Amino acid sequence: MMMLFLRSGAVSGIEGLKPETKMGFGGFIRIAMPTTGTRTIRRIAQMYYSDNMNIRQITMKTGLCPATVSRCLAKARDSGIVKIHVEQDDTEDMEKSLEDRFGLKECFVTAALDSTEALYRSFARPVGELIVRHTPAGGLLGVSWGDTLSTAAMYLPKDTWKKIDAIPVIGSMGAIESGVYPANIAKAFAEALGGQAYLVNIPAVYENENTARRMREDRAFQPVLEHWRRLDTVILGASSLDSDTSMCKREIFTQNDLQTMKNSGCRAAVNFVMLDSQGSILEHPLKNRIVNLPLENLKKVRTVILAAGGPGKAAPILSVIRSGMAHCLVTDEETAATLLENGQMPCHN
Repeated sequence: MMMLFLRSGAVSGIEGLKPETKMGFGGFIRIAMPTTGTRTIRRIAQMYYSDNMNIRQITMKTGLCPATVSRCLAKARDSGIVKIHVEQDDTEDMEKSLEDRFGLKECFVTAALDSTEALYRSFARPVGELIVRHTPAGGLLGVSWGDTLSTAAMYLPKDTWKKIDAIPVIGSMGAIESGVYPANIAKAFAEALGGQAYLVNIPAVYENENTARRMREDRAFQPVLEHWRRLDTVILGASSLDSDTSMCKREIFTQNDLQTMKNSGCRAAVNFVMLDSQGSILEHPLKNRIVNLPLENLKKVRTVILAAGGPGKAAPILSVIRSGMAHCLVTDEETAATLLENGQMPCHN
């Protein structure tokens, strides 16, 4: 509010106004400038926060200009007249604790469910949100494999405006009809994200190192490597070496291979990269028989999302976090509680 008085007229009877003298054409002009007191600030805060009035409505009711109303609202917050508190449920507290404890960008914690399939299905929405939020329009998503990602991909919400492409970050394995075939999973992600799916039509695991090396060096494989070099986001699962995990159930490795992994100290496998309990990468002979996203490429990816949960998954998740591979985590509340109870700060390699 501004009042003009020619020459030396006095300002009186107006709460929150302080006279200021300025030179005008006909002499001195007295301008009443707003100096809003606590009572006015409190009343404006009441109208805005309790009565749900917007700034325009408040200006019409009080006669104050919008800038003054905005300053009053800021003063109300700064002085403690208004205190904003956001109610959080237990899972949101867990998410914040996981982010702080392990230095993660973002975490989603879902409810613990009795059915493993229902649990993996519940991962679909947060996985989709993270991918869309952290991947640029027209970007490229790298997709690993496993039951978790296969189920999440089937129930991924359609969010196609960014047109995000998808490519497997590991060679083919298992039967196409199994549902965990990497190309199928990448295709499901691409369809939900409005993009194109690329194929990696070579096996993930070879009988010997020489065959795997020749395949990696083959001219036909170079376009895959080029795509892997420009990944924006990667979604991974984590597996232990328990008999009910995807890696063991699908019989991708022989029992002898699995036993040698355990004997070497392997406690987690992520995209067929073997880790010990501290997150250190194991130099196991199987490593050279596998065709997957090279670690030097994975380390350059801006956002790596780890989706894993359910019985027995806390230990492999912790190994992956300690390795420094993952930036975001989607898990369930029981697994989150175990991580917070037993997990220490990550030991990045």
